[in-house]
Amino acid sequence: MLMRLHKIRLGNQGFTLVELMIVVGILAVLGAVALPMITSTMPKYRLRSAARELVIDFKKAKVEAVKRNRTVVIEFIGVDTQNGSYRLFVNDNEATDGTSPRSFDPGDVLLATKSLPVGIVFTSHATAPFSGNQSGYNARGLPFGSSNRKIIISTNDTPPSRFYTLTLMAAGRVQLE
Repeated sequence: MLMRLHKIRLGNQGFTLVELMIVVGILAVLGAVALPMITSTMPKYRLRSAARELVIDFKKAKVEAVKRNRTVVIEFIGVDTQNGSYRLFVNDNEATDGTSPRSFDPGDVLLATKSLPVGIVFTSHATAPFSGNQSGYNARGLPFGSSNRKIIISTNDTPPSRFYTLTLMAAGRVQLE
Protein backbone atom coordinates (compact mmCIF):
# COMPACT_ATOMS: atom_id res chain seq x y z
CA MET A 1 0.00 0.00 0.00
CA LEU A 2 2.81 2.42 0.93
CA MET A 3 4.67 1.58 -2.27
CA ARG A 4 1.57 2.35 -4.32
CA LEU A 5 1.16 5.86 -2.79
CA HIS A 6 4.81 6.57 -3.41
CA LYS A 7 4.47 5.72 -7.10
CA ILE A 8 1.46 8.01 -7.47
CA ARG A 9 3.34 10.98 -5.97
CA LEU A 10 6.32 10.56 -8.29
CA GLY A 11 4.16 11.21 -11.32
CA ASN A 12 2.94 14.63 -10.02
CA GLN A 13 6.16 16.60 -9.41
CA GLY A 14 6.18 20.31 -10.39
CA PHE A 15 4.65 22.17 -13.30
CA THR A 16 4.90 21.59 -17.01
CA LEU A 17 6.56 24.07 -19.31
CA VAL A 18 3.20 24.91 -20.90
CA GLU A 19 1.69 25.81 -17.52
CA LEU A 20 4.61 28.07 -16.67
CA MET A 21 4.43 29.82 -20.05
CA ILE A 22 0.71 30.49 -19.57
CA VAL A 23 1.36 32.08 -16.15
CA VAL A 24 4.20 34.22 -17.54
CA GLY A 25 1.96 35.33 -20.42
CA ILE A 26 -0.85 36.35 -18.05
CA LEU A 27 1.61 38.35 -15.91
CA ALA A 28 2.98 40.08 -19.01
CA VAL A 29 -0.52 41.13 -20.12
CA LEU A 30 -1.34 42.44 -16.63
CA GLY A 31 1.94 44.36 -16.52
CA ALA A 32 1.32 45.89 -19.95
CA VAL A 33 -2.09 47.12 -18.81
CA ALA A 34 -0.91 48.43 -15.42
CA LEU A 35 2.33 50.16 -16.50
CA PRO A 36 0.73 53.13 -18.33
CA MET A 37 -1.57 53.77 -15.39
CA ILE A 38 1.36 53.73 -12.97
CA THR A 39 3.56 56.02 -15.07
CA SER A 40 0.76 58.53 -15.60
CA THR A 41 0.08 58.88 -11.87
CA MET A 42 3.71 59.21 -10.74
CA PRO A 43 3.98 62.98 -11.45
CA LYS A 44 0.84 63.55 -9.38
CA TYR A 45 2.34 61.70 -6.41
CA ARG A 46 5.70 63.46 -6.77
CA LEU A 47 3.96 66.83 -6.83
CA ARG A 48 1.84 66.05 -3.77
CA SER A 49 4.89 64.76 -1.90
CA ALA A 50 6.95 67.88 -2.73
CA ALA A 51 4.10 70.18 -1.71
CA ARG A 52 3.63 68.42 1.62
CA GLU A 53 7.36 68.49 2.28
CA LEU A 54 7.37 72.24 1.63
CA VAL A 55 4.54 72.71 4.15
CA ILE A 56 6.51 70.70 6.71
CA ASP A 57 9.58 72.87 6.07
CA PHE A 58 7.53 76.03 6.61
CA LYS A 59 6.36 74.65 9.95
CA LYS A 60 9.94 73.72 10.82
CA ALA A 61 11.07 77.27 9.96
CA LYS A 62 8.42 78.74 12.26
CA VAL A 63 9.45 76.51 15.18
CA GLU A 64 13.15 77.24 14.63
CA ALA A 65 12.49 81.01 14.48
CA VAL A 66 10.75 81.00 17.84
CA LYS A 67 13.22 78.55 19.39
CA ARG A 68 16.31 80.51 18.30
CA ASN A 69 14.67 83.95 18.65
CA ARG A 70 15.95 84.82 15.17
CA THR A 71 14.51 85.22 11.70
CA VAL A 72 14.41 81.98 9.71
CA VAL A 73 14.32 82.39 5.95
CA ILE A 74 13.16 80.03 3.22
CA GLU A 75 14.90 81.13 0.04
CA PHE A 76 13.65 79.75 -3.27
CA ILE A 77 16.24 79.10 -5.95
CA GLY A 78 15.47 78.40 -9.59
CA VAL A 79 11.92 79.71 -9.94
CA ASP A 80 10.59 78.90 -13.43
CA THR A 81 13.60 76.68 -14.20
CA GLN A 82 14.15 72.94 -14.44
CA ASN A 83 16.13 72.64 -11.22
CA GLY A 84 14.09 74.28 -8.46
CA SER A 85 15.36 74.08 -4.91
CA TYR A 86 15.13 75.94 -1.64
CA ARG A 87 17.08 76.38 1.54
CA LEU A 88 16.17 77.15 5.13
CA PHE A 89 18.60 79.25 7.12
CA VAL A 90 18.76 81.30 10.29
CA ASN A 91 19.52 84.85 9.23
CA ASP A 92 22.15 86.09 11.68
CA ASN A 93 22.84 89.22 9.62
CA GLU A 94 19.33 90.66 9.56
CA ALA A 95 18.52 93.95 7.96
CA THR A 96 17.74 96.49 10.68
CA ASP A 97 15.35 98.62 8.65
CA GLY A 98 12.46 96.12 8.88
CA THR A 99 12.75 94.92 5.29
CA SER A 100 13.03 91.34 4.20
CA PRO A 101 16.23 89.56 5.22
CA ARG A 102 19.14 89.38 2.85
CA SER A 103 20.16 86.30 0.92
CA PHE A 104 22.14 83.48 2.47
CA ASP A 105 25.74 84.27 3.34
CA PRO A 106 28.48 82.31 5.15
CA GLY A 107 27.58 83.93 8.50
CA ASP A 108 24.12 82.35 8.49
CA VAL A 109 23.23 78.97 9.98
CA LEU A 110 22.05 76.64 7.22
CA LEU A 111 19.23 74.36 8.44
CA ALA A 112 18.43 72.50 5.21
CA THR A 113 18.84 72.58 1.44
CA LYS A 114 16.29 70.68 -0.61
CA SER A 115 15.82 70.06 -4.32
CA LEU A 116 12.50 69.41 -5.96
CA PRO A 117 11.88 65.98 -7.52
CA VAL A 118 12.33 65.47 -11.25
CA GLY A 119 9.45 67.02 -13.18
CA ILE A 120 8.38 69.38 -10.36
CA VAL A 121 9.19 73.13 -10.34
CA PHE A 122 8.40 76.36 -8.56
CA THR A 123 6.52 78.43 -11.07
CA SER A 124 4.84 81.71 -11.74
CA HIS A 125 1.23 81.16 -12.68
CA ALA A 126 -1.14 83.65 -14.30
CA THR A 127 -3.75 83.39 -11.55
CA ALA A 128 -1.30 83.38 -8.64
CA PRO A 129 2.12 84.86 -9.43
CA PHE A 130 5.12 83.76 -7.42
CA SER A 131 5.66 86.57 -4.93
CA GLY A 132 9.36 86.98 -4.26
CA ASN A 133 12.12 84.48 -3.77
CA GLN A 134 12.12 84.59 0.05
CA SER A 135 9.66 83.81 2.75
CA GLY A 136 9.98 82.91 6.38
CA TYR A 137 9.30 83.85 9.95
CA ASN A 138 10.57 86.45 12.38
CA ALA A 139 11.59 85.71 15.97
CA ARG A 140 7.95 85.82 17.15
CA GLY A 141 6.84 83.19 14.62
CA LEU A 142 5.08 85.63 12.32
CA PRO A 143 5.79 85.80 8.59
CA PHE A 144 7.94 88.68 7.44
CA GLY A 145 7.21 90.79 4.41
CA SER A 146 3.82 90.93 2.72
CA SER A 147 0.95 88.88 4.07
CA ASN A 148 -0.72 86.08 2.10
CA ARG A 149 2.48 85.22 0.25
CA LYS A 150 1.84 82.61 -2.46
CA ILE A 151 4.22 79.91 -3.62
CA ILE A 152 3.20 77.77 -6.59
CA ILE A 153 4.66 74.32 -7.10
CA SER A 154 3.67 72.54 -10.31
CA THR A 155 4.45 69.85 -12.81
CA ASN A 156 7.01 70.75 -15.46
CA ASP A 157 4.75 70.81 -18.49
CA THR A 158 3.42 73.83 -20.38
CA PRO A 159 0.90 74.87 -19.24
CA PRO A 160 1.18 73.06 -15.89
CA SER A 161 -1.34 70.23 -15.77
CA ARG A 162 -1.34 70.12 -11.97
CA PHE A 163 -0.22 72.61 -9.37
CA TYR A 164 -0.54 73.39 -5.69
CA THR A 165 -0.60 76.87 -4.23
CA LEU A 166 0.93 77.27 -0.83
CA THR A 167 -0.28 80.43 0.92
CA LEU A 168 1.50 81.82 3.96
CA MET A 169 -1.22 83.61 5.93
CA ALA A 170 -0.62 86.81 7.96
CA ALA A 171 -0.83 84.88 11.25
CA GLY A 172 1.84 82.39 10.14
CA ARG A 173 -0.41 79.50 9.16
CA VAL A 174 0.42 77.66 5.94
CA GLN A 175 -2.48 76.70 3.66
CA LEU A 176 -2.06 74.23 0.79
CA GLU A 177 -4.62 74.31 -2.02
